Amino acid sequence: VEKARIDYLDHQLRALQFAAGRLLGRTTSVDEQARDEFGLAFSQPDVDAVTRTLDEIARLLPGHGRLADRVTSFRSSMTIPADRKQAVMQIALDACREAVARVIDLPKDEQVTIRFHKNMPWDAFARYAGEHHTTIEVNDDGPIDVSRALRLACHEGYAGHHVQHLLLDRAFGERRWPEVQMTPGFGRHLL
Repeated sequence: VEKARIDYLDHQLRALQFAAGRLLGRTTSVDEQARDEFGLAFSQPDVDAVTRTLDEIARLLPGHGRLADRVTSFRSSMTIPADRKQAVMQIALDACREAVARVIDLPKDEQVTIRFHKNMPWDAFARYAGEHHTTIEVNDDGPIDVSRALRLACHEGYAGHHVQHLLLDRAFGERRWPEVQMTPGFGRHLL
């Protein structure tokens, strides 16, 4: 257990060094960031599998012309009306929670609140308030389609950052390691 703690802290220090270098103007590739900040190496994509997947999407997606244009058109057709955004986001969040609750024992009092804001510098943000409560702030500057609603519900809520905070709370309760209460903007835990 102590070795895992030391490994975690060592990795966080290396990720901090990488993040500081970028803030000081160091340019890096995605592969370097994956290796140096997240401790990962990307495998090479299976070109045949990618081609098969794109062909299947093209077959299933209505319309003619470039696939990218057809995807954009399809997503536009699934734009959520402004007066339904809150309800659709809640439905997406509930669906994600239901799937996660089958495999992770969630606290009975855990809760997520969704709020929409204009002029945010990011797509969405999960702000953990403690006591098993997270507020997901969603950028409301552009349209929200069904796929974006589901992606945000999963990434920010279940099994995303909200669940991450719940698990960190649980780990802190078991180990009392203060470093698990921090949420730095770098390192492996962001994944």
